[in-house]
Amino acid sequence: MEKLTEIIESKLLPLGEKLEKVRFLTVIRMAMMPLIPFIIAGSLSLVIRSFPYIDKVLPASVLDVINNVLGPLSGTTLSLISIFLAFLVGFNYAKTEEKDINGIYVGLTTLVSFFIISPLSINVGEETISGVIPTTFMGAQGMFVALIVSYLIAKLYCIIINGKLKIKLPQGVPPMVSNSFEALIPILLVLVVACIVQYIFTLTSYENIHVMIGELLQKPLLSIGTGLPALLISQGLVQLLWFFGIHGDQIVGSVMEPILRTADMENLAAYQAGQELPYIITEQFRALFVMIAFISLVIAVVIVSRSNRLKQVGKVALVPSTFCISEPIVFGVPIVMNVMLFIPWVLSRPLFGLIAYGFMYFGICPAPTGVSLPWTTPPIISGFLATNSIMGAVVQIICLIVGVLLFLPFVRMLDKKYRKEEGQ
Repeated sequence: MEKLTEIIESKLLPLGEKLEKVRFLTVIRMAMMPLIPFIIAGSLSLVIRSFPYIDKVLPASVLDVINNVLGPLSGTTLSLISIFLAFLVGFNYAKTEEKDINGIYVGLTTLVSFFIISPLSINVGEETISGVIPTTFMGAQGMFVALIVSYLIAKLYCIIINGKLKIKLPQGVPPMVSNSFEALIPILLVLVVACIVQYIFTLTSYENIHVMIGELLQKPLLSIGTGLPALLISQGLVQLLWFFGIHGDQIVGSVMEPILRTADMENLAAYQAGQELPYIITEQFRALFVMIAFISLVIAVVIVSRSNRLKQVGKVALVPSTFCISEPIVFGVPIVMNVMLFIPWVLSRPLFGLIAYGFMYFGICPAPTGVSLPWTTPPIISGFLATNSIMGAVVQIICLIVGVLLFLPFVRMLDKKYRKEEGQ
């Protein structure tokens, strides 16, 4: 264990600290966080409209009203997610600059650039209709382009405005006016670059940057990131880092979350279109079927604890764990450097992922539809809503039972140790 601790402290901890400081990952995380309430709002409207057996309970006229009222909510949030990201990446990039740069101008520049490099026409039969914005690349399909291109555009903008290529007005001019003129040349140059890039792509077989990034980057990354090996390794690593007192979810999540959220959005688009869901492993799969592994530890503690210490921890942790809050059990037992719980703790998340994946892979339980639920949604309810099937709840229950069986013998040993220390 000392050797493993030494490896973690000398290799993984510095790596984790470096990942947390990677500017690209920081900006992406900052850009995605404000979107979560809107994604949840759009998802809840979809949950209501597609609730199991709702068509058997409510008359068609009522369903039509519900669809007409709530339909635009998902259409204007989930289907346009890349537009919001394009602005937020630029806006948040400006926040990470040492110099004071107006984030609104950077965000608007990245947004306009995103529109420039995106197709502005649609094909209807043999006719091409120009002057329209197709939603094809405005939703999940355009997320990678929005993230990557907006980051590069924001970087270029900041390089230019930090140089000497800007209009300086006298000090007596109001800041609002001087800021506008100062941003003029950087905005113009950046937008011209975006136009040139778009034109170059029209000369290639890809026709636009969305197709190229989709083929060369997005599909391979999604294929790897949503695979079972990546899930098992990443979640085992998360638990290992937590064991050594390092915030595993924050470090590993900074790399995995953009990929898994994109998979969520693609599942959601397919679900809305009535198509087969392309991915089993998504952010909702990880959050609702894998990250709940700690609840099994809480249940095991409540079942077998006789020591005063663990009894108290169980009482304090039970209610928060119902809402997926892990801190009371993680720091109350504690998990950090607790050798007796090392094996079940590290294995629990990969085991949950393996069980849930198996049920979904063999078609026993549907994959998550991509609907985004608040992370505090209690298990069983979240499994049902995420898959739109009672089997989602059943799979969560099975995972929790297996998890309790995994933790029980180790918790008994720990409880025995604590009782001995208490003189029982």
